[in-house]
Amino acid sequence: MAFALEKEMTPKMKDNVKEFLFKAISYQDDFIIAEELPVYYRMIDLVVAIIQDDEISSLLDSEYEKEFKYLDNNTLDILALFSIFDEVTVNKVQKHIFMDRDKIVNCFEVLEKKNLILKISRMKYTATNWRELVPKEIIALELKLQKWQEALEQAIFNKSFSDYSFVVLDKERVTKNNNMKEEYKRNNIGLILLDETGGFEIINIPKKNRGIQPNVYSYEKTRILKDVVNGYKWKKIGGRC
Repeated sequence: MAFALEKEMTPKMKDNVKEFLFKAISYQDDFIIAEELPVYYRMIDLVVAIIQDDEISSLLDSEYEKEFKYLDNNTLDILALFSIFDEVTVNKVQKHIFMDRDKIVNCFEVLEKKNLILKISRMKYTATNWRELVPKEIIALELKLQKWQEALEQAIFNKSFSDYSFVVLDKERVTKNNNMKEEYKRNNIGLILLDETGGFEIINIPKKNRGIQPNVYSYEKTRILKDVVNGYKWKKIGGRC
């Protein structure tokens, strides 16, 4: 039988996400998962972040826990740049983020006070050890009953912040065809067919995404740390099957 609603697909895919990760990208260690994660103006159905259990424990037991907890969006935007650049200056922030210079300086002062960044020269700052705790990879899954073209467009958007972007379609509603498979392959989007028992068939496995938008990617990774600290959205799942 087919799924009646898209939301019925979510728990079935979550129940089998460990097996999916192993078959799709040969991954079988710890990770966290979130449903309906807001990314800019969209809600992503399922997002997996690759992060080890001991790294989560280190975050929650460290001096950084309370410092991440109350970061505002502007400060988090700037902090995210420290996850991808070894050294950051006010000028570099202005190249990547549309923000008033005085506001950037104020955010630097806040981050330095929180011991999240360290001043290494008059103009340059670097991240402290929290940077080692950001998730290694992000996998996005878009769930749709049958509108594979619409799902493909959404999954292409998801490539802006994810290492792998997948679409999950209802196996009973979709007729497999070469055009569909080729479109997903051409756009480097993974394609999975899911049945109501939770069984799934992988139609296309994408290569690791090289078209990530660095600002979006770094922000989402850094925001995950803040969300974990605040107990928001993310569920921790152990690894090996």
